[in-house]
Amino acid sequence: DKTNKAYFDELQGVLGDEMESYSNLFMSKEEMEACIREIKEVLADYDLKNAENFSSQISQISDQGEMQRIKKALEDARALYNNIRFAGEYELLESMDFRKLGTLYIEASNHLALINAKNALEHNEEIGNLLNMALEDIVFGFRKIGESELVLAGELIDILKRTREGLASNFDTKDPEWISLYEELRRLFDGKNLNEVSQDEMKTNITSLKSIHERIKELNRRNDLLKDKYNGDPKYARVQKRLLEAGRPSKIKTAIIEALQKVKEQTDIAVLDRNDSLHNESYFGRIVAKLVLNEFKKTIDTNMDFETVEFIRDLIVEEYLNEYHGKIA
Repeated sequence: DKTNKAYFDELQGVLGDEMESYSNLFMSKEEMEACIREIKEVLADYDLKNAENFSSQISQISDQGEMQRIKKALEDARALYNNIRFAGEYELLESMDFRKLGTLYIEASNHLALINAKNALEHNEEIGNLLNMALEDIVFGFRKIGESELVLAGELIDILKRTREGLASNFDTKDPEWISLYEELRRLFDGKNLNEVSQDEMKTNITSLKSIHERIKELNRRNDLLKDKYNGDPKYARVQKRLLEAGRPSKIKTAIIEALQKVKEQTDIAVLDRNDSLHNESYFGRIVAKLVLNEFKKTIDTNMDFETVEFIRDLIVEEYLNEYHGKIA
């Protein structure tokens, strides 16, 4: 009608070349009917009337591609609902329960997020992103919990959140102890959905998570103490840990701390004096190597060999370059 035509003309004037992206707003009735048939075909195997049963059905799906297909169909249904109303083809609203499909879309989105999280855990990918995801919301956000499970589930959600946040706040993901704790968390997701465990399994998971949480708290406490040795700079805290792990150039902690503090002080000044020094890795590496050789000679009893100087230099240079380029350590 004239109102829709006026709106179309106004929209085209505003969007210009991007108008094509919005062409779905102006689907014909035949296109809408075809879209409805396609959505129904994709979702034919599932209970679209009972959200709880639908949630139970899709919770058995572990294939990411299949879940993406279901979510896409429900997403299309949401968009189609708006298109039908916009076009005034109200009789088509009777062809599906669009409001119910909107609820099912949330269920599907949550389960796909859980699959994605599990895949990331299982393949040890995207650690930073994974730990910043609210796993506890993904796991329990779409499950109807019975009264008898409510307290346990609440406790599990809370400890999972605190454990995840504790791991995410750690600044040294190369620490073998951190890696071990992360692996323990990852294993809780292996082979089963946390949202389907029994009460006994829930209690076991709570115990496991409490143990991980206490240990990550202690690790973070020690890391913070270490960071304070370098005026809150995590770069040198990580370098110190790598040196002590390698036993190079010494196993004496005080000697390493004293030398690194001096190296940090002078390296920071060098970077401030020449803002472009980090643009030239070779030049910056020579500065750091000289400082490492000079300062470590003062604090350790043995002579510094070339390989050890290179080892320390490379650790420090990598830290500065990662910081400069905004990379997560």
